Amino acid sequence: MASSAEEEAARLKEQARKLKEEVAALSDTTVEEMEAADAAKKVAAKPASLYDDETPQYKDPLSDNMRKRLMAEASSGLDSNSKQTNVILYISIGVAILVVLGGKGIFY
Repeated sequence: MASSAEEEAARLKEQARKLKEEVAALSDTTVEEMEAADAAKKVAAKPASLYDDETPQYKDPLSDNMRKRLMAEASSGLDSNSKQTNVILYISIGVAILVVLGGKGIFY
């Protein structure tokens, strides 16, 4: 079983080598140049340790106009400082009255 896995790994490595050569031929480079470019990308992709003073300056994603529009929309609805009507209470009282009026023969 181990030998078949090793054979499979060797076969896949050979296929990968052939594909790399084919890509290199199509892009007019060599396999070594491609591998060197990949290694350079990996080195450049490693994040350096950042300190607080080295982080990029925060840029607000919202424009002033959009912020004003959102604030106006938010303030037009519910306000925590003003008293709100209890709509659910009124609806439930209305339903209870309709049940009592509609169930005269059932309840009493």
